[in-house]
Amino acid sequence: MVPCPIRDHYDFMLPALQKHRPRAIDPSGDAALGDVQYQQGLIEYGRRVAALTDPIWEREVIEPERIRQNAR
Repeated sequence: MVPCPIRDHYDFMLPALQKHRPRAIDPSGDAALGDVQYQQGLIEYGRRVAALTDPIWEREVIEPERIRQNAR
């Protein structure tokens, strides 16, 4: 449901970006990599998306799998 490791999981990706210092392919990427406010915005975005999608993921994917596993 939230497959993008950068946009959707920036709180996880940021330490990897800081450690490995990737080179951006365009100027806007360089600006984003150095903009703390942008980074915080992406982290907040990920948290808000997770709050909306985690219950759906739990209900539609995790719980049916638990039921399937317990039926064995």
